Amino acid sequence: MSKAALEMLARNLVIELSEFGITVNCIAPGATATERTLEDPDYESTWARITPTGRASTVQDIASTALFLVSEEASQITGQTLLVDGGWSAVSPGPYG
Repeated sequence: MSKAALEMLARNLVIELSEFGITVNCIAPGATATERTLEDPDYESTWARITPTGRASTVQDIASTALFLVSEEASQITGQTLLVDGGWSAVSPGPYG
């Protein structure tokens, strides 16, 4: 399923699940340092160079976002997609251009 399809699914589930106190959101991670991506020795330095925060995201960054979304502090956030990309989507330069 595409990211766009998941976003629309979340938005539609809001209508069906809000009455039960259930929030539905998406997390859209950007470049994230994982065991697989770190097989490329240039991965972190490439994304650090083009990401406004100066680094690729970590698995912990994504997990922290998920924990926030399931917390009481996020009880009024539903039907949203949170980008966790260090600001890359604001500037969107290609990593190899």
